[in-house]
Amino acid sequence: MTSQPAGVGTKVIVTAPVPPQILNRSIATASLLAHIVSDKLCDGLPLNRQEDRFARLGVRIDRGSMSRWLEDLGMIMGSSLVKAMRDDAFATAFCISTDATGVLVQPIRTGDKQRRACRRGHYFVQIADDDHIFFEYTPKETSAAVGEMFRGYSGYIQADAKSVYDFLFRSPEQRVPLDDQAVDLAVRHELGCWSHVRTKFWEAAITKDVVAREGLARIARIFELDRAWRHRPHAEIKSLRDEHLRPHVDAFFAWVTAEYDKVKAQRGFLRTALGYAERQRGPLTRVPARSAPAQLTGDVSRSRREMAG
Repeated sequence: MTSQPAGVGTKVIVTAPVPPQILNRSIATASLLAHIVSDKLCDGLPLNRQEDRFARLGVRIDRGSMSRWLEDLGMIMGSSLVKAMRDDAFATAFCISTDATGVLVQPIRTGDKQRRACRRGHYFVQIADDDHIFFEYTPKETSAAVGEMFRGYSGYIQADAKSVYDFLFRSPEQRVPLDDQAVDLAVRHELGCWSHVRTKFWEAAITKDVVAREGLARIARIFELDRAWRHRPHAEIKSLRDEHLRPHVDAFFAWVTAEYDKVKAQRGFLRTALGYAERQRGPLTRVPARSAPAQLTGDVSRSRREMAG
């Protein structure tokens, strides 16, 4: 701050502009915030341990302040960067892979000193080609929640066999409006998830079932072949899959049908695994016309132009 003459007997105080701040009225610099965020989210270091470490370095930063900083950063990122990622994914993504995991949410304190149980919420991950990975929270894992989450997106969606996803793949004429909103006119196509199939056979193999072990071996061979072509151009991957991978997939499902007929009257992990694969045969064997999902190549933009042509 400096002063300069402005006339006879007067002075004008000139103040330099405040440097740009990530958080308003906060002393935290960008490097400090990045340090706290990376320690917590990348390295799993909770705020109380970060507080202790700062104290040993002679810097007093309490966990309450750090918690408020993280909350403010989350709101800024969610309303800016994450929203931009989501908008770009819905506008340009060829395939979005999704899955959900349940989390326990602590009840809000009301002051009546009554104990309340935790409620269950759900985080959905969405992986859009090789461009974006973002998460969305919903209190309930329902068709209405999933339908609203993907409203407006047209393309391929890779998911497991949960019934909540069925709404996404109906034709617009068959969709019943959810929550008094207009019908979503987007057109989506279902892709199955081989990792979920493998998980079912893994659960059955824990019981040392030889059929389940054979299923794991067959799936491992499919994964091994596909992994070897991961970084090749999309058109070449499509050709290699049709020539070399398709026979293994067809043989796998012929084997599944034969084995499922033997155990479908029984109960157990093996019947669950075989039945899951049998019911998901269509989505699991669907290879999109634009070749492989974008994450199989590093040059996504070039691959999109090639396939669009």
